[in-house]
Amino acid sequence: MFISPMLAQKLDRPYDDERIIAEPKMDGIRLILTAMDGLKAYTRHGNEVLDRFPELRECSIPRGTVLDGELIVTDSEGLPDFERVMKRLQTRSSQKVERLVREFPVQYVVFDILYHRGKAVLGRPLIERKAMLDEVVRENDVLARIRFVEGNATGLFRATGEAGLEGVVIKRKDSLYLPGRRSMSWQKVIHWHKAEVVITGYRKDEPGWLIASKEGGRLRPRGIMELGMGPAERKAFYPVAQSIKTHEDGKFVYLEPRIRCRVKYKKETHAGFLREPVFQEFVL
Repeated sequence: MFISPMLAQKLDRPYDDERIIAEPKMDGIRLILTAMDGLKAYTRHGNEVLDRFPELRECSIPRGTVLDGELIVTDSEGLPDFERVMKRLQTRSSQKVERLVREFPVQYVVFDILYHRGKAVLGRPLIERKAMLDEVVRENDVLARIRFVEGNATGLFRATGEAGLEGVVIKRKDSLYLPGRRSMSWQKVIHWHKAEVVITGYRKDEPGWLIASKEGGRLRPRGIMELGMGPAERKAFYPVAQSIKTHEDGKFVYLEPRIRCRVKYKKETHAGFLREPVFQEFVL
């Protein structure tokens, strides 16, 4: 039984309010786990993936339960590692899955319950659903409940930044669960990093600028930037880019590294690329 998960609106900074709770934002894969008609696991887009995460069968949840949470893999420091959990998601071979269960074991961190004892509880206030989770979720190495604080989102945001986590999710205590909708009742605040980069090319078939950083007189590739460039930025960029073209191939036009800009990004990947870089402004 798949239910499209409720989504959170973006927020620039946290706030405190006695009407809200705040949870650490886990950097993983959104997962709906259902025990309505046998155990099944669905991604945000409705793909059933239990065979890729066989350790989820160790989650002992009562029949008639549907849970919402984040599937994570932790690194050597105990922090969620998005690339590792994505490797798990993309692996279909049963032999490789078996190996990765040992190498990159997953943990399902639950933050909501949608069905309880076979009945929908989406119309119940969040704080009541949280109480139901205490009854339903028996924690083990694979299954855990998210911890939350009441009212103090700014304090938790500061603490998650110091701990190296992705950010926080702020939720109204009285919020109902709205499947597939992005609601202001849930808001997420991300810990962004900042960098100055040069644009070394652009994609031909769809918007995307190649970026790099200058390190010790050399250029270090940092990935492709697809976000944050509005019509005004594109209009300013392309005429200048035509004048500094060096060569092109079937996919990209390459440029002299003369156009600089500031970006924000979530983290660096294992290969040193910037994850989800967002254009902020040109540097003159």
